[in-house]
Amino acid sequence: MAWTDLKERDVSQQVCDFLKFHGWRRIRNQVQCSTNLVTGKVVASGEKGMADLLFIMYLANPPHALVLWIETKRKGAKPSEHQKAWQDKERLKGALVINVDHFEAFAGWYQAQLGWLHSASGIAPGNLDLFAADNSPPE
Repeated sequence: MAWTDLKERDVSQQVCDFLKFHGWRRIRNQVQCSTNLVTGKVVASGEKGMADLLFIMYLANPPHALVLWIETKRKGAKPSEHQKAWQDKERLKGALVINVDHFEAFAGWYQAQLGWLHSASGIAPGNLDLFAADNSPPE
């Protein structure tokens, strides 16, 4: 199968396998509504436009975590207006949110942006300055 024939689920699987190999924890998001049979009220879970995947990389000493939101698409597909709006809101809060429609491009981006996580020392100078200070919770 040529990469141009890949479906969204194929791209998603490639990304998930790659990030799992690199130590990330995956959480699959799905927006849905259900009706409470007793009260008749509609209950929603998730947020409209929320990214498909949330990945967490736990860092020790002191404990912290990196968070990466990923919206997967088939090659050439674009996020919906709801997805764009959700992503913009998250980015304004400081979130790292990316759209992936091609694994090779994602792998290159990952190496350039997050490859320092996998360097010989586990960190690169300057990348974890935020974590270098003792930010332990008060006792």
